[in-house]
Amino acid sequence: MDKSEAAWRLVEGFTSPLRGFIIDPSIDDPSIFVGVLRAAGVGSLVSVDNVPGSHLRIVTLNTRPCESRCRYEECPDGDAVCLGACVSRCVEERVRQIVSRLETMYGVVDGPRQVSR
Repeated sequence: MDKSEAAWRLVEGFTSPLRGFIIDPSIDDPSIFVGVLRAAGVGSLVSVDNVPGSHLRIVTLNTRPCESRCRYEECPDGDAVCLGACVSRCVEERVRQIVSRLETMYGVVDGPRQVSR
């Protein structure tokens, strides 16, 4: 698998309802995906973790910065509705950022389906 295919697969995962990507190391080398994310400058926006009790790895959006920013800057009174809406907006913005950088770096918009923004 080349880096463009890895980037395309990551874009597919982040634009799906899962908002992430599952790697089976027996099929794909996780270091390729990690390298693609780092090269695109979005490595810090995601977390790559082992799935407990499995050999699988999962790439997910790191939501902690969104939660912190919303809790302390946008919704300091702790209003649950405000926090939920703020985190949702922040997550969507981060997903768009990841997709945009992967598309720019690897030209992945011509995959089997167009990536929606």
